[in-house]
Amino acid sequence: NSALLAEAVTTESTVDLIMNQLPQIQLTIVDPDMSLTAALPGNIDPLTGGTQRIVFQGETCSVAEAQHTPGSSGVPAMILTLRSSVLCWMTSQRGRLTWTGMSATGWLQTIVAQFNTAHPGDPPINFLGMLTTQRASILLNPSTTAVAQWQSLYDMAQQMAVQEGCWLWETNAGVFFGKPSWIATVAPTLKVGWPGSAYPEGTVDVEALTQPITLRSLQLFTGDTLQLTLPHSIGEQVRPGLLITLSGVPYFSANQYIVTEVQWNLDGWATPVTVTCNQVYDPVAVAPGDIT
Repeated sequence: NSALLAEAVTTESTVDLIMNQLPQIQLTIVDPDMSLTAALPGNIDPLTGGTQRIVFQGETCSVAEAQHTPGSSGVPAMILTLRSSVLCWMTSQRGRLTWTGMSATGWLQTIVAQFNTAHPGDPPINFLGMLTTQRASILLNPSTTAVAQWQSLYDMAQQMAVQEGCWLWETNAGVFFGKPSWIATVAPTLKVGWPGSAYPEGTVDVEALTQPITLRSLQLFTGDTLQLTLPHSIGEQVRPGLLITLSGVPYFSANQYIVTEVQWNLDGWATPVTVTCNQVYDPVAVAPGDIT
């Protein structure tokens, strides 16, 4: 089934791995009678975060959505949207819950451990986060919140990230939580060269395929931004949270950048991988408090 599924994937399929949002892989599969989709184990269950699993480039993903379409070429197709299994599960978990005497980091570590316990058949998800201040209590959906407005564990995790001035993301079977300045101390580095520029031989790992798009502005309160195109042999290995240094142009090359998004098409390498980055620049934290 795995080989048949891989052969049925069309060039319309896309990958979008993004930080601080739900990353997704969208596979368009030629499946006229829906037999390939039906053969996937489990079901899509919004109450559990989905139980259908597909392993993509070594990462276990949940099938978050399945849509049957006539297909652009007239051949019926299924569009499968894959997302991180742990984040899908967190989006499905709602209720009125209280935790006491925990930091945002400790809370997230506990939530990831709960996912691992609840899914013994999945590869374990690791957690890495910076130290944050202990809170008196953390509240999910207090009694004043109507059921129709209940938030999920994922919603609360994102709010905590804003409160702590941290970034939250999942990649390579791990959940990460920390400020950009902390990420820069723990992340591996990819050294990228600016095409057409001179730099000492051996000082870069890869040269960008085209001139990078860079932006520095007084109106940009998140630091410089950078967009690169990389060859698939390197680009498909890049993940959010990776540290990038840019060599060859003095005005921008002094900065370190953190990858925030990686995009590519499954089109046989016809188009390059696009990598979006942000300067190592800590966002302003808001005063920590109970999540409401």
